[in-house]
Amino acid sequence: MARPVESTGRAATTPHPSDCLENARFPADGLPAAPPSTSQITAPNISESVNHATSPSATTFWVRLLAKQWAREPSKRSEAFRKHAAAVQAFQARLDRFTVLDPACGSGAFLIHTLEFLLRERRRTQRELALVTGGKREGLFDFKADDEIRHILSQNIFGVDINPASVEIARLALWLHTAKSDQPLSNLDTNIVEGNSLVSSEVYTFKADLLTATAVTIETINAFDYDERFPTVFDTKQPDGPGFDCIVGNPPYVKLQNFKKVYPETADFLRNARYTNGLPRYASCQTGNFDLYLPFIVRWSPSGGQFGKLGST
Repeated sequence: MARPVESTGRAATTPHPSDCLENARFPADGLPAAPPSTSQITAPNISESVNHATSPSATTFWVRLLAKQWAREPSKRSEAFRKHAAAVQAFQARLDRFTVLDPACGSGAFLIHTLEFLLRERRRTQRELALVTGGKREGLFDFKADDEIRHILSQNIFGVDINPASVEIARLALWLHTAKSDQPLSNLDTNIVEGNSLVSSEVYTFKADLLTATAVTIETINAFDYDERFPTVFDTKQPDGPGFDCIVGNPPYVKLQNFKKVYPETADFLRNARYTNGLPRYASCQTGNFDLYLPFIVRWSPSGGQFGKLGST
């Protein structure tokens, strides 16, 4: 894992959450209207570096970059945010419905640190609300971490992985980080799930001859429809619009020849999938021995959205 990079074309100052998150929605199919230019995902290196993308220090580092991307430090927040309860309440409400996805969650390293970050932010926001209201509202100083964690796990955090064993490990890891580990895993079963993040049931609409020849079925390719599995996130009546607010994680770095040995149908789909205008869905997969992290970047690069921090080898 090389140094993280910052996308080009972004302002030097850290935007307020309501500004930063306004356009950063990820649709159900996760696909941009057209393949993004490679210039969107390259930029000068910044100084920090990590040795291993899933180590505790590295995942903490990346989640802190997420924090800087959408939440100002208290000392940098505007006077209006500090003085007016309505502004803090609006931020708190936005935090309640803020959704984060790791589309290749593995054992859940990034989701664990996202949970810890969101819990700290919820505690800090509640404390600031108490300050701007003079602590007069009932229960402002009664921060119940276990209730907050259950809210985060059921409403804010989502993970998908193609490996069922990894999904079970991620659920267990998050469960062990809850304040009450004797609670059932019902919410985690709903939000941390098995599936192929690169392929939805649209696989049937592409290359019918290929699919017939290889006898591809939903079961064998494990196609995953985000809007069906996470209906609340993709509800068109959501106040912020359907889709995820933020994508975190470490996509798999696997060469094509190795990937094809385990998931040949998915590899064929990545090479042959087309837009309705005939252009390839995954241009980076058309030639050579592509690496699997490339289609992950393309799939989760929303049209009109904003890049945060990216790292590449």
